[in-house]
Amino acid sequence: MGIDNQALLEKQAAWILIASTIRFFADAPASGDLLVIDSWSRGLKGIRFYRENRYYRNQAVPANLIGAASSEWILASTETHKPLRPASIIDLEDFQAMSDPSIANIEIIPRLLASHEAAPALFSLQYQTGYGDLDFNGHMHNTNYTRLALDAAARRLDLDPGTHHLLVEAFHIQFVAETGYLETLQITASPDPTNPQSMAVEGRFPDRPDPSFLARLDYRVRQYQ
Repeated sequence: MGIDNQALLEKQAAWILIASTIRFFADAPASGDLLVIDSWSRGLKGIRFYRENRYYRNQAVPANLIGAASSEWILASTETHKPLRPASIIDLEDFQAMSDPSIANIEIIPRLLASHEAAPALFSLQYQTGYGDLDFNGHMHNTNYTRLALDAAARRLDLDPGTHHLLVEAFHIQFVAETGYLETLQITASPDPTNPQSMAVEGRFPDRPDPSFLARLDYRVRQYQ
């Protein structure tokens, strides 16, 4: 297919994650359990590719479903980081043939609003990107944005890791601008005034108007006895 990282690099192209949303229906697998992941392409619309994941405990049957995720991607130039036309990089007929557009965990991944359109955010933490945060494109890996969002939410909730457990029921993240090596992000978190168990998180550059990422999580806090 020519869609793996090595094949794309030869064409000076790379996958860029635009947005991802995940919802959990049950507790995560415990020690000794097997995590089973069912993953498939839903195809593409314009320049955007869509992927679906479902997560199961021990066996891929409906009764064992513990979570479902949808994600949105583009192909971008490794030199300019601008979007590329899919047809210039991959065989669209082959790609569509391996995709299943009929099954989706969520039809449309909703767009999050920046703080100037949403509720005012409260400063939670500041973070400078380190070498270990980077992906092969030289920018912060998407999993580290998730970690920062959870850290900001935990600080905003003033959680004590010795007595509290943050249980994430849903997490939605949207990437706006890449964060490079040694760049600083100010991560803010603000509770949703209409939902006491939902938090909006935003990462901004101190000297730039646009955010780096936006996120929202639905959660429960479990207190240890």
